[in-house]
Amino acid sequence: MKKLDKTNKKILGILKHNSRTPYSKIAKELKINRTIIAYRIEQLIKKGVIRSFEPKIDYEKIGYFKYLCYIGFYDFDKKTKEKIIHFLKTHPFSAWLGECIGKYQIRLRVLAKDKSHFYRILSEIEQEFGSNLREIKTLHMVEPIKQDNEIVFRGGKKLIVKKPKPIELDDKDYLILQGLTKNCRETLLNLSKKTGLSIEGLRNRIKSLEKNGIILGYTCNINTHSIEDVGLWGNILVKFKNPERIAGKLREFTSQRKQLGRSFLLFGDWNAEFTFFTKDMQTLHDLLNEFLTEFSKDIHQYDIIFYLEGHKYPPVPEGVLVVN
Repeated sequence: MKKLDKTNKKILGILKHNSRTPYSKIAKELKINRTIIAYRIEQLIKKGVIRSFEPKIDYEKIGYFKYLCYIGFYDFDKKTKEKIIHFLKTHPFSAWLGECIGKYQIRLRVLAKDKSHFYRILSEIEQEFGSNLREIKTLHMVEPIKQDNEIVFRGGKKLIVKKPKPIELDDKDYLILQGLTKNCRETLLNLSKKTGLSIEGLRNRIKSLEKNGIILGYTCNINTHSIEDVGLWGNILVKFKNPERIAGKLREFTSQRKQLGRSFLLFGDWNAEFTFFTKDMQTLHDLLNEFLTEFSKDIHQYDIIFYLEGHKYPPVPEGVLVVN
């Protein structure tokens, strides 16, 4: 675990809000020399605190929907685990992959064009693991309750969620998104060389992607689990009696507690998932007590999943941004 000083936390807060913020602007805001800002960010990357700089993309605007799979296996020894993780990690529609403790060993988030596409992905998983597959719990991620993690720092304004309308992209748009996905701090000059567009043409296309709500913003992927403030990391899965009725109350509750991160309403056996980051078991116990007290009349059942490690954190799965 790495201890962050106040300056590094402020830098991370700025980058989390907009990871394309120039060093000079960060330096001016924090009243620190630009060279020092650049060095600190380089060290945060080197030490594994910052995993990547990435765009926030509205997947539904480009025709994809989010699904969750909680997967249990019979055999999960080291060799078998490595094969499982490699297959899921390299799947072209795998968006996030974490190793869990308990009933399920894997939490997988995938992007699919529709239910048929999702079922084909499930079929591929079932064919790959065969009789070793004990259980797959599938859930459709309907809408966010809370959109970001803020255990160490808060970064910027909350996004306004609007009903998405699919938008057609051409090959150049996909090339731009590919470039920004690899590193959204990439200079316009380098992106121009990779896409074959003039700098002005590139700038206009990026503005169009932002205006149409495909790019919602830019952030940095932070390894919160490696930071001193975080000892436990996982999800609370909940079956509410009527989640739509208390959706506003859930958003208010999560927004007031920085230990609760990205959280979603779901469709399936569980209808809500809450990410938590706590310093220790006592802090988690206190948080859970608050949650259960606040929603005691609304909860049908709940379960807790703990993470050992995350294995994949790309902003966009490889299969989504394939240029035709």
